[in-house]
Amino acid sequence: MPSTQAHILSPSLLTITKQSDHQYVGYMRVSGLSQKLINFDTVLMEDCAVQDKELSYTQDRAVLLSWLWQCDQQMLAPYIQGVGLKGTSQAVLLTYFSGERRIAKLLSAEDYQLSLGGDKAHIDDGFMVYILVGVDHIVSGYDHLSFVLCLVILSMAYMRQMLLVITCFTVAHSMTLALAVLTDLAISGTVVEALIALSIIMGAGEAIKSVKKREATKLANNIYPMVFIFGLLHGFGFAGYLKDMTLSPLNKASALFGFNLGVEIGQILFALAIAGIFIVARKIQIETNTQIASAGIAGSLGGYWFIDRVVSIV
Repeated sequence: MPSTQAHILSPSLLTITKQSDHQYVGYMRVSGLSQKLINFDTVLMEDCAVQDKELSYTQDRAVLLSWLWQCDQQMLAPYIQGVGLKGTSQAVLLTYFSGERRIAKLLSAEDYQLSLGGDKAHIDDGFMVYILVGVDHIVSGYDHLSFVLCLVILSMAYMRQMLLVITCFTVAHSMTLALAVLTDLAISGTVVEALIALSIIMGAGEAIKSVKKREATKLANNIYPMVFIFGLLHGFGFAGYLKDMTLSPLNKASALFGFNLGVEIGQILFALAIAGIFIVARKIQIETNTQIASAGIAGSLGGYWFIDRVVSIV
């Protein structure tokens, strides 16, 4: 059974900020199975000693670590020696801030070192990196994908219907994602995750009813408000992940746009792939059974996630 966290292998998030010529602060968020794969003791800064280190846990069971590095001499080009990725398939999104300078890069087991020096005029806000993180987040987010699967089943009768439904969902979650990130609106992540699971259950039920009433080729008008409302919820779910990156005001807008674009790319690719599978199923006359089974699996997963997440709240 997939983890109730749903994003068990998403990139871990590491932010390093230069406080003075001799002092740096780092924060790292590691969720799900990544906790078993990353060696927390190997986030190293060349020629710097760890003066303070703290570990805590979030409500969604992620690990939060913080470091304070003290360096013997002024470092014009800080050098990250590693982030505990050797021998793993994990990735870490590193964001570095020094005044108005920022660098973002995905580190992996094959590419785990980084010099933070170079041309001081150069600014890399990590736009392409955040697109990749957005794609990864939706592709590894089984709960979001389960809901998109239900939307595809709901609207398979006509391509125009599918475009309208997906667009409605996209507009809604883009609105709340931007609202939560840009205004620092705080909503309980555990409550949002539970409601997202509930949206999957309801979406699966509507999808099964739609398949069984295939003669009614057009969606009922009340479906669109439901999709929009649940899209708002999913947007808060996306925002919780993006806000964990401790974004600086310097790259918040760029990160938001890149992340959202990545989510949309992943979502569209998934929807097209699922639609393609159903079209093939239609040609071999098993479309109805395939769609009902798919919606049933999505609804079952939603029920499992909902129970687990509600239990974690109480």
